[in-house]
Amino acid sequence: MSGRHLHSLRNELNVLAVGMLLLRRELEYSDHRELHDTLDRMERALGRCVDVLNVPDAGSQPTG
Repeated sequence: MSGRHLHSLRNELNVLAVGMLLLRRELEYSDHRELHDTLDRMERALGRCVDVLNVPDAGSQPTG
């Protein structure tokens, strides 16, 4: 995947992360446990996606 595509994907993941933070804030005083559980799962999935993006490609050269 090109650097441009990776940058774009990271931007989109940031948008999702901000949206989840806003949802978390809105649900802070909610007693809907299933919504909290779903949001927890979404945050873990987002974290895994970010982790995958942060792993360098096997064929790429270090930039430092």
